[in-house]
Amino acid sequence: MQKKDLATWQKAMLVVVGLFVFCIGISKFVATPSRTNWKITTGKVIFLSISEHSVSTIWSWTASFATEVIFEYVVGSKSYVSDHVPLSLQGFSDRIAAERFLRNFEIGEPISVYYNPRKPQTAVYVFEDNNSTLANLGIVMFGGIMLAYGTFLFFITRT
Repeated sequence: MQKKDLATWQKAMLVVVGLFVFCIGISKFVATPSRTNWKITTGKVIFLSISEHSVSTIWSWTASFATEVIFEYVVGSKSYVSDHVPLSLQGFSDRIAAERFLRNFEIGEPISVYYNPRKPQTAVYVFEDNNSTLANLGIVMFGGIMLAYGTFLFFITRT
């Protein structure tokens, strides 16, 4: 393979990887119910728990901790109880982190609930802290910069 062909291949890979990272960032940023046609209502936390699961890795078994926040909410005149886990931050590698996450909630506390208007029994709460929103925005920006720079190199520096 000639040096020129290798350089062209590297530029093309930069464009492809940049586009891939950019698309992942956009999908993570846009796909939350707060940015879709799902409706919002106020619910109330009725149950909090942490469950421990064994997870197999290549070398050994390790513990994983899942949080569960059960909530009730009303749509129209009908009351519902959640049966879904949150969209983000539900799995943790240690119990302390899971407990720290659950400290964001109290039994009886009101929370924002997003429900599907076509199937109001389908609902989630979205715990969006500033860190996850900034991380998603960072992924979009990083992918966009890679895509723009790769495109620039690929098309402008061609000889």
